[in-house]
Amino acid sequence: MQVRAGACVLLAAMLLLLPIQWVLAGMIAAGVHECFHIGAVYLCGGQVQSLTIGAGGAEIRTSALPRSRELLCALAGPAGSAALLLFARWLPRTAVCAAFHLLFNLLPIFPLDGGRALRCLAFLALPPRPAGRLCRAVQTVACALLGLAAVYAALRLGLGIFPLLLAAGLWKKAGSNSGKTPCKAFHSALQ
Repeated sequence: MQVRAGACVLLAAMLLLLPIQWVLAGMIAAGVHECFHIGAVYLCGGQVQSLTIGAGGAEIRTSALPRSRELLCALAGPAGSAALLLFARWLPRTAVCAAFHLLFNLLPIFPLDGGRALRCLAFLALPPRPAGRLCRAVQTVACALLGLAAVYAALRLGLGIFPLLLAAGLWKKAGSNSGKTPCKAFHSALQ
């Protein structure tokens, strides 16, 4: 396991800006999400090669899996976040963090879990070229809608610059694919 400097800076900023109960709840929600990914990889017969935690989240490098199994592994994290919602009565802050984590990760923007699932489904159902075009089109529309929502949140709801920074970061990450490998059976995968 590797922890990048950006993760430490982000944690320090969160500790300065948020009550510690919310920081801990967010860390628990993120930890459960990633544990479900790791569990799914092992249940699908894969191997976890590395875990890297950075400012942009956790990256789990795995051995290659068939697309159908990679789809299950991609959706396992959001399933873990959804499972935390069952404990809302006893862990309300954690459930709120899990709900946001679930919704955010299901956005159809690669390399988020929703984007990975979309790619796996598209490449399972379509030839490679149309599948790639479909994924790019859905991702572009999702990024554009997210950008409009961020502008609305910043200007009309008074949420400041944070929604704009989040949308810009996602747009950049989607454009670069952040080095993550799409659903290909012959390369290592990243959850």
